[in-house]
Formats: sequence, structure tokens, C-alpha cells
Amino acid sequence: MENLTLRAARSSEYQWINDRYDEVGFVHSSAGRDLVLIAELGGQPAGIGRLVRIAPQSAELGGMLVFENFRGGGIAHRLVAALLELAESASQFQTIYCLPFAHLAAFYRQHGFTDVAEPGLVPAELRAKHQWCNTTYSDRTTLLLERRP
Repeated sequence: MENLTLRAARSSEYQWINDRYDEVGFVHSSAGRDLVLIAELGGQPAGIGRLVRIAPQSAELGGMLVFENFRGGGIAHRLVAALLELAESASQFQTIYCLPFAHLAAFYRQHGFTDVAEPGLVPAELRAKHQWCNTTYSDRTTLLLERRP
């Protein structure tokens, strides 16, 4: 994937991003709240992913979407790694959560995520989103986290 570039979304692109999220039933992104990265391959949009601040020192990694024609080439790995690197360089998040579909949990574990051992310590907003996901989508979601030193 030598032609792959990752860049931060511009405010003017959030309608396009949310249109893509509508296609798969994902929650919308907000330019003032979320950091969205766009993956481009040969100048064509190939995927998107985001970090959402959910508490002063916590974020959710999510909205991972690699467009169908670009799947299987490692773009999702590159997006996740870049988002985690941005979170680390900002040194503002001690915990990053993720709500993947259960069949994708192993993918996120490759990036350092583990199962949440104490759900009661998870921010209420994220617990509510987890419940919403499991009542909205036909595939179950799981709740993972990555702790940072």
C-alpha cells in the first residue's frame, strides 16, 4: 500500500463522512468533537476512522469503515495504528475504548485492546452506546479498551 495516504478530514468533508456512515448505520461524526482520518489510495477515498472524546481523559476509537473495493489490503490496520499514534502523541487520553462487532474483536486485540473487566467503570455515555449497538445491529458488539501509561 505504498500509495496509501492518511489525512485528517476537513470540516467541509463531514457531510460526505456522515453520508458514508449512514450507508452502514453508524453514528454521525462532528467536526468540533471528533478527529476523523481519511485513507486515500491513489487519490481515491478508501476508508475512514475516528477518535471521539468521551470523557476528559478517555476516547472511543470507532467509525472504522474501509470501502468495499479496498478491503483486504491492510487499510484498516493502518487507520487504527495512525489513530492510536495520534492519541499517543496528544498525550491526552489514558484510556481508549472500542466497540467492535464481536467477530472483529481479534483484529483490535492485535492493536493492544483487551476486554473490559469492569464495565461499571466505563463512562456512562459509552455504556449506553454499547447497549444501543447491541439492540440496533444484528451483529453483537463487544467492549474493549486500551490503557496508556
